[in-house]
Amino acid sequence: MVLLAGLCVSLGVSAQTTRVYLNRQGLEISSPKRAAFYRDIERLSDSLYIVKHYSGGGVLLWKSDMKQLSPELALNRITYYPDGKISKHEDISGWTIELYPSGQVKAKYARSKEGALDGEVVCFYENGQALRRDMYQQGTLVSGTCYDESGAEVPHYPFFELASFGKRLPGVDGFMQEWVYRNLRYPKFALNRMIQGVVLVGFTLKANGLVDDVRLLQGVERNLDAEAMRLVSSSPAWRSPAMMNKKPVDSYFIAPVAFVIE
Repeated sequence: MVLLAGLCVSLGVSAQTTRVYLNRQGLEISSPKRAAFYRDIERLSDSLYIVKHYSGGGVLLWKSDMKQLSPELALNRITYYPDGKISKHEDISGWTIELYPSGQVKAKYARSKEGALDGEVVCFYENGQALRRDMYQQGTLVSGTCYDESGAEVPHYPFFELASFGKRLPGVDGFMQEWVYRNLRYPKFALNRMIQGVVLVGFTLKANGLVDDVRLLQGVERNLDAEAMRLVSSSPAWRSPAMMNKKPVDSYFIAPVAFVIE
């Protein structure tokens, strides 16, 4: 993982804390001046870390406690607005609480270990009025009611809708087929040595449809890793971002980029 490599050479902030500098693709770099992000990693034990993730300008974006140094393996995670107020709290039990900048609860929902909505989903307008009350069972909507800002019931509409890259294919499958497979350039170094494998790249699809916060999750070989990162980072704007309560929101994807020699 990127962070593990960074522990060996990065600047020590305190006896138990290490600072790692990252470029916009989530790869470790040595220059603080060129960093788009940096992370302070506090090691509490061999199996527990506290990670704080900052913008290059020093704004805290999120913090998390982890058993391993990967944002995808977080036990608990808190995300912040630019002014330092909490925007989201994700708990190890599967519960997520989202907040408006005012501190008013925006949404509360739970997901199963497989990532499916499971249990009650409750959303609110910023004035505190209920927006929806849904009940899910392993990703299937069992019952649901939506309301307008006055509290009057309105026709039910989806809580969450997947992002779409192409006209036909939603989510990361559309991303892979519409962009990655058409633009992949097999690195000559790896091709000449018959190196194959699947590189896993994580990224955030912003509410404006642009790809951001690209990071290497599982590498194969440095040339293949770099090509996979280039492909994901250079993706054009998606046709439509994920939607929550009919409004565009940030969403997270893991893109498997396969390098196969036929």
